[in-house]
Amino acid sequence: MMKYLIYLLLLSGLLSGPLCAQYVQEEDSTEATSPVITPQRQPQRPAWRDRIFPGGSFWLQFGNNTYVQIAPLVGYRVTDRFSAGVGVNYIYQRRRLYYSNGQPLVLKNSVYGGKLFGRYTLYKNIFAQAELEALNFENLNEATWTVERQWITSPLVGGGVIFPIGQRATFIMAALYNLNYDPSRNVYGSPIIVRTGFNF
Repeated sequence: MMKYLIYLLLLSGLLSGPLCAQYVQEEDSTEATSPVITPQRQPQRPAWRDRIFPGGSFWLQFGNNTYVQIAPLVGYRVTDRFSAGVGVNYIYQRRRLYYSNGQPLVLKNSVYGGKLFGRYTLYKNIFAQAELEALNFENLNEATWTVERQWITSPLVGGGVIFPIGQRATFIMAALYNLNYDPSRNVYGSPIIVRTGFNF
């Protein structure tokens, strides 16, 4: 009986050795195959071509005072919040005035020029804007009733709202104040200029 007991103890010792070794090997293999964390890619800045946007504003008014304005522009998105650009401006005006004796006087005026602008997004779709505009126009000297063509430069400041209408297109409404407004030498007739237009 003692003999068989010794054999059983020896056999159990031989079997437990490989089992322990296999368990240790499995533990080591689990530690060796830990997941590798790859760094996330930083978002790339859009190409410079994708930052260029065309656009413009327009205005139509008919009647005794006819007013037609076409003002295309091209801008560049310097950052996600700031953009700058240049534009041209053409305005056709037709006004009906009257002499003191009641005789009508029809004045036609073609205005042309250009502008530089900067636009900064303040909050979501609300932006501030500044412009420097130079226009060449025919000005009526009411003292002598003569027409003189001259240049006028106007710094404009204000802001507006952007309304997205697609993936890139937006509709813009802005109100600007003319810091150099002169009632005797003006094109718009008011120091406050309201503009509507599109960017693409």
